[in-house]
Amino acid sequence: MKLKDKISSLLEKAKKACKNPDKKQPAIICIVIAVIFILSLIIFIYIRNTEPVPAYGGTYVEGVLGSPRFLNPLYSSKSETDKDLAGIIFAGLMKYDEENELVPYLAEDIKVSDGRVFEVTLRDDIYWSDGEKITVDDVIFTVDMIQNRSVQSPLRISWEGVRAEKESERKVLFYLESPSSTFIERLTLQPIPEHAWEDVPIDDLQFSELNLDPISSGPYKLDSISERDGEISSLSLTRNPYYFGKTPYIEELVFKFFRSETHLKEQSENLDGFALSSIKNEINTDFKEYAYFLPRYFALFFNLEEFNYNTRKALRKITDKEEILGSIDKIERIDSPAIPSFYGLNNPNTNYDFDPEKAATILEEEGYYRNEDGYFEKVVREEDYFEFTETLREDDQGEEVRRLQECLIDLSDEHSDLFPGGEVTGYFDSDTKEAVNRFQDLFREEILDPHGFTSPTGMVASSTQEKLNEFCGGTIPEETEVLSITITTIDHPLLMKVTGRIIENWDRAGITAEKRIIDLQSIESEIIEDKNFQSFLFGISMEAIPDPLRWWHSEQVDDPGLNFTNYRREEVDAVLSSIRTSTEREEKKEYLEEFQDLILEDKPAIFLYSPHYLYMVDGKVNGIQQGKIVNSSERFQNINYWYINTKRAWKNN
Repeated sequence: MKLKDKISSLLEKAKKACKNPDKKQPAIICIVIAVIFILSLIIFIYIRNTEPVPAYGGTYVEGVLGSPRFLNPLYSSKSETDKDLAGIIFAGLMKYDEENELVPYLAEDIKVSDGRVFEVTLRDDIYWSDGEKITVDDVIFTVDMIQNRSVQSPLRISWEGVRAEKESERKVLFYLESPSSTFIERLTLQPIPEHAWEDVPIDDLQFSELNLDPISSGPYKLDSISERDGEISSLSLTRNPYYFGKTPYIEELVFKFFRSETHLKEQSENLDGFALSSIKNEINTDFKEYAYFLPRYFALFFNLEEFNYNTRKALRKITDKEEILGSIDKIERIDSPAIPSFYGLNNPNTNYDFDPEKAATILEEEGYYRNEDGYFEKVVREEDYFEFTETLREDDQGEEVRRLQECLIDLSDEHSDLFPGGEVTGYFDSDTKEAVNRFQDLFREEILDPHGFTSPTGMVASSTQEKLNEFCGGTIPEETEVLSITITTIDHPLLMKVTGRIIENWDRAGITAEKRIIDLQSIESEIIEDKNFQSFLFGISMEAIPDPLRWWHSEQVDDPGLNFTNYRREEVDAVLSSIRTSTEREEKKEYLEEFQDLILEDKPAIFLYSPHYLYMVDGKVNGIQQGKIVNSSERFQNINYWYINTKRAWKNN
């Protein structure tokens, strides 16, 4: 029964009771009913004319994979955990709003001249959580630290060639070597307090206690850290009383850290929120799922030093993306490195085409044939007959020298000190001569003694030739090689699943493949620096203003560039430079669409998917927005407006 109907019913009873009073307690009954009527009427009017609104207070508890190490913007981008926490603790000069547009934050105003001079004016009401004022000196100090190679900040590449200059107490100028439309995103820079860090030696920066005891500029500050078994198990953030923006509704944020997603989910009943890294995870709770679309894509990248164009083309046509991704939800299929669905671009002109029959034809043109087991195989060396016949000495070169070096390397399997570190160059150098000396000494009775030599000659003449021919001469059988590919990736649930499906898909098509797992920390050395891979299944993240140059420009092939595929094309280099310098949105889109078409022509990768970032939050927490965000930490961009408690307030009629 509605409140209005209940009040009407009570009113009728009151009328009847007062008209026909009970002989024993007529007045009391009338008074009680009258009071109930009046109170009910007041409640009805109050509820009808008020509404629930956010109220201050409450504690939010989030579960996080991994544990924090650097609550310091100089290093926080090394891990998602650190970056998320730093995004709450520190404010940037600019920030992304709900539409992923950059707006001033610590800055009051930003002016751009010629695309290469950026003038930033700071607000006059910004303070660190210890009460010290945030100044231009803090900004310049932070940039200097980032640019210092000894600091080893992962942000250094983004700030190379930028000069910061103090214009006044509130103004700082950033000078670029050339115009850039994407530098504005660097101004999400989160300054660190100079007065706290200036006396810390450079070599001690990464080990300083300040990395886990930050002075805040954002809406929350560190309150406490708890440890268990020598590791951080949780930390608590409370409101920063010096924060210049809106005071957050939630009083305390608690982050609990877990080693595995399985352990995290086991403890989900004690949490108010957590993110899921893998797909299809069933959580038996009342959590609400928030799905965010980020500008990132996962692809199977080829090392172009390992595969020619036709082999890459065949691999692309033989890869059944529908089968590999079909049963995985909460992802967007991606066919381009420009992520058209995120940036509002037209789809590429070059469509992905699954055509295993055409792939087989291409491989056959490359010399492959199906062996008796159905796998693609090719002859890498025809059957041959060979004997050493030429007299070889230092500085000689040619095919017989190559054969000599190959023979000595093969014999090193049994005699390890024969030709250590030997290389097949076709040139008879001093290392080869020393190896011949050791070979002659090893078989002295057959090579040296019959001719009266007391020491090795380092020359390949008749006796040495005869002994070499015993090991490496005669008929050399045909050598074949099965098309086998190693897929390198990291130990991540979704990446492991996709890798397994690619291997199964290729196996049915006649290509053998195996999985190689490396840890996240090895990517820089194994993949980016040494390029020690055939194919690499991994993800690339971009920003609100797309700038794919660092991943695909030929100048980024060498360290510290991120072009780990060894991709080079002058036409693409020119388009990438235009993307970076163009300030007109529509013009930039046209360049991006041209870029994606050129990349897809060359097939340096098989572009697969963009996973949604899944965030599970208890229904008691309100005010959370979902949609497109630039990175996972941006889910906290409106943390000030999240609320747990409510109160009633009069409606504005």
